[in-house]
Amino acid sequence: MPINILVTNTKYFTEYKNDVGFVSNLGDFANNLQGSVMENVKLVRELNINWFAKSSTSDRFAVDTSLNVITRKGSGNFLNDGASVGDIFDFTNQVSTAPTIIFEGQVQSISATQIVYTVLSGSPVNDPNGYGDAEIRFKTPLTALVYKFGLIDNTESFNVISKVSG
Repeated sequence: MPINILVTNTKYFTEYKNDVGFVSNLGDFANNLQGSVMENVKLVRELNINWFAKSSTSDRFAVDTSLNVITRKGSGNFLNDGASVGDIFDFTNQVSTAPTIIFEGQVQSISATQIVYTVLSGSPVNDPNGYGDAEIRFKTPLTALVYKFGLIDNTESFNVISKVSG
């Protein structure tokens, strides 16, 4: 799954300035890691995440406009590319440095090799041989992440308990 991640905002809060639980002086933060030894620090980071599926000459995207189906003709996997039911996407043709959006669609059902879609705007072009230079750029906002390696999940309240050693 090709993915681009851009950090758009970073805020570090310290217990010294923001009190225990980081509930005071929310406008007082640093953009870089600061604090004293053994002082708890809270990081709030905003990310812009883009993900997409890309075709190639050996992994083409065939479009059937009568059934509204995109079929992958190669070794790629739409599920591994991060697509899911309800996602909104742009189908683009990458023939130049500035991609052309052919149509915008919404995923109705998905498998490893097929996406059934509804057209939201634009006009899909029937291509049974498959596009070898196309991208499906997913646009659905991602609003939560599940962290690993001891970081606190979005739905978990703040704590300083180690996820590794307890």
